[in-house]
Amino acid sequence: MGDFKPSKELQDRLPKPVLSGIENHRLVDRLTDKYPPVKDLKRLFSPGRRRFAGIVTDIAFDYYLIKHWNLFETQEFEPFVQQCYAGLEDCLHWMPPRMHYVVSSMIEHGWLSNYVSLEGIARSIDQVSKRMRFENNMAGSIIEIERNYEQIEQVFLTLFAFLKEEVEQAALER
Repeated sequence: MGDFKPSKELQDRLPKPVLSGIENHRLVDRLTDKYPPVKDLKRLFSPGRRRFAGIVTDIAFDYYLIKHWNLFETQEFEPFVQQCYAGLEDCLHWMPPRMHYVVSSMIEHGWLSNYVSLEGIARSIDQVSKRMRFENNMAGSIIEIERNYEQIEQVFLTLFAFLKEEVEQAALER
């Protein structure tokens, strides 16, 4: 919900744990955007796609999270996904209309499971490209990930360790 900027009226009605989750999500986004190794990834992208490096690496990070899932989580990935979908469905009434639509589509089309493969990531990147309100050449950006696979993976691993530490210290959801 942190990406959907709920109205002040909706925010006033949200339970404290949801508000804490939004705050935590926004902290992670800010820390990721400011993290120097993440910023440095932009230079690895071809000049024509550099503008979309942040979006593409964000999607790639989801792939690397799943690839290294067992380093971070004891619960298996697929049961976790089903638990997430059930939790999201239970909370649809709290979501702004646009988020309601996106989450419903996410569940229906199994977006999270698409991120287990580079092919799924490629489809996701291309879908995001189609949803943009302007012409762009982001579609096909999977080539940027494939070309820089190890560098992006290493940045993800250091970023995730950094984020875990920062989120624990912030303790926004305790």
